[in-house]
Amino acid sequence: MKEAKNKATMATKAASEAERLSEEAQNKAASVAQIAETVSQTAKTATTAKTVADVKAIATQIDTITKSAAEQTDAVANATINAERQRKEAELHASTVAKAESLVIDAVKVAKETVQQWHDAAAKAILDTPPFIEFIGHTDSVGSVIFSPDGKKIVSGSNDKTVRIWNAESGVVLRTSWEHADSVRSVAFSPNGEKFATASADNTARIWDAKSIRVLRTLNDWEHHAHLWRQF
Repeated sequence: MKEAKNKATMATKAASEAERLSEEAQNKAASVAQIAETVSQTAKTATTAKTVADVKAIATQIDTITKSAAEQTDAVANATINAERQRKEAELHASTVAKAESLVIDAVKVAKETVQQWHDAAAKAILDTPPFIEFIGHTDSVGSVIFSPDGKKIVSGSNDKTVRIWNAESGVVLRTSWEHADSVRSVAFSPNGEKFATASADNTARIWDAKSIRVLRTLNDWEHHAHLWRQF
């Protein structure tokens, strides 16, 4: 855009210079016409000269005037050539400015269209993406929920006496267990994610294999709580 402005400024200057040179050429052409008139008047004077000296003086005067006329004619030609050159430069600059402005307009149009496409895509993505995933299956309040270390599964314990294992991304129930006889109050994964434990109001704690969802051990005595964590 800055280059286009510079070209526009150059075009304006070139056009102004062409106008000045054209005016100068017209003035010099007028001077040539005046010189021609002077030559004509001087020639008439020569016909009435009475002495050779007068004739020579007039001839010298005519020669001087003729040389001046030739110089003025050359000046007119040069001014005309320069004016034409400046005019062409002005046209070239003007054409460049027009092209630059056209490119800028096209670029702005493309940018607006691109931004609109991004906006539409983002809006569609927002509308198409559910705000949350519902994990539906328990028939009573859920007392404890935990993600597996790899984030792919969720284990939940509920007052409906069940332990449920879910696909964390889809919310689909992978397995439901009714091993406990009362509300499941707490669930926890082992650090390596290979096991998880559940604790229930039925006074038992159970250790599970996270892959097969099979009970590995049942602890009936809460005094062995420390022993439970040693299994992890």
